[in-house]
Amino acid sequence: RRAAAWLSALSLCATAAACTGTNFRYVNHAVNKTDMYFKVPAGWHVLSQADFIEENNPGLSRSQISQFEQGSWIEAFDAGPHPSVKDLLNFNATYPFVVAIEHSLSPQAQDSYSIANLRTEILPGDPLSGQASAGGPQYLNPTYSVLSEPGGFIGGQLKVDLVGQNGTYYTYEQKGLLNRSTSQVFVIAAGCQAACFGRNQSLINAVMSSWNV
Repeated sequence: RRAAAWLSALSLCATAAACTGTNFRYVNHAVNKTDMYFKVPAGWHVLSQADFIEENNPGLSRSQISQFEQGSWIEAFDAGPHPSVKDLLNFNATYPFVVAIEHSLSPQAQDSYSIANLRTEILPGDPLSGQASAGGPQYLNPTYSVLSEPGGFIGGQLKVDLVGQNGTYYTYEQKGLLNRSTSQVFVIAAGCQAACFGRNQSLINAVMSSWNV
């Protein structure tokens, strides 16, 4: 979708060195004739899907990690000097991060998957439910709007403050889309501790607004 916009971005990078000249790089992930693309600051560190799998499943072999990776894609970008999957997963990042996810749904999962499930692709609970997940963060001041994109893609945009068990305030923003056949999920999220998010709001806005599927 929006191939013209994507090709235009690539052309701009090629002709004016925009990807590096403006300190942004373009990220593209293509699956089943659908492109997900966005831009991130060029200096941010990359955390791969293997990094996430190893964090949640220590001791796996390379072949076992490859099995986990099939049917899904995840990549994150951390602005901190010491990038850490753990900080992202524990909602304790003191520097901005962006994480993008794409995965397919089995026929069985398609039967029960809804737009509400997009809100828990990364978060441990649904901020709109009014309840904190067991052992998870408390959700404050959620704002939500429905997204409807050409090609039958539907989803939502969420912004919420989280309070961790240590009392740290954290701001989180997410966009998610589900394709027409309810077979493919696309998500991008950004966040960091609340003071960090406020200082970097314009940069985070630039990343989030660049996301297209």
